[in-house]
Amino acid sequence: MVTIAICDDDKAFLEILEAKIQRVANEIGLKNKIVAFNNLKELQGYDSDKIDICFLDVMLAEGNSLDWLTENKLKDKPQIIAMTGFPGEIYNLSKTDACFLLLKSHIDDKTLICALQKALQNITNKKNVIVVSVGNKNHAICTDEIVYIESFNNNILLHLIDREINLYSTMKDFAKNLPVNFLKCHKSYVVNMNHITGFYRNFFTMKNGKAVPIPPKKYNSIIEEYSNYIKML
Repeated sequence: MVTIAICDDDKAFLEILEAKIQRVANEIGLKNKIVAFNNLKELQGYDSDKIDICFLDVMLAEGNSLDWLTENKLKDKPQIIAMTGFPGEIYNLSKTDACFLLLKSHIDDKTLICALQKALQNITNKKNVIVVSVGNKNHAICTDEIVYIESFNNNILLHLIDREINLYSTMKDFAKNLPVNFLKCHKSYVVNMNHITGFYRNFFTMKNGKAVPIPPKKYNSIIEEYSNYIKML
C-alpha cells in the first residue's frame, strides 16, 4: 500500500487530480491511499512519515512551497512531485529533493504514470534501515536484506539473506515500516519482491532457496500485483 498526498489550494483542481491519480494507479495496479490537503499547515499536521509520495503545488496561498521544503518541514521526506502553473516560480527546485515536475496545464495520464513510476523507483532503491529490539540488543537492518517475513502467535521471524531474527510483534505493526517492494502474499507471510526468483501455482521461490506459500484463492490477484511491480521497475 502506497500513501499518496496531494497539497493544492485550488479545491476544484485537487478533486480533479485526485480522480486522475486514482485512475492511473488502478491502471498500473498500484494499491494506494490518497490524502488531500488545501494548505501546508494541514500537510505538516498529518503523520507525514507515513506519506510515500506527495504531489505538491509550488504556489500556495502561504507562498512558495519549495522554499518551505528547503526548511525540512517534512520528516522522513516522501518523494515530492512538484506541480506548477507558473514555471518562473521554480527557481529553487534544485535545492529540494523533488523527483518530478508537472506543469499543471499538461497533466495527462501518460505523464502521471511517468511521475508515479519515477517516485516508486526512488522509494524502492532507497536504502531503508529499521531498528529492531531483541531482548537487550538492538539490530539495525537494511530492508534490502529481508528475503521474507513469517508470522506466528504474535511473533515474526525475519528471514534475512544471512541469518534469521525472531521478534515479538504482529505482522500488521511491523509491516508499517516496510517499503513498497514488500508484498503480503499470505496471512502469515510477506515477501520482498526483489528477492523472488519465480512463482508457481501455490508458492513463490526466493533467492535463499525457500518457498513461500500463496493461497490458491488469492493466486491470481497476488501474481497480478507482483507483475505490476515488476513492470514499474
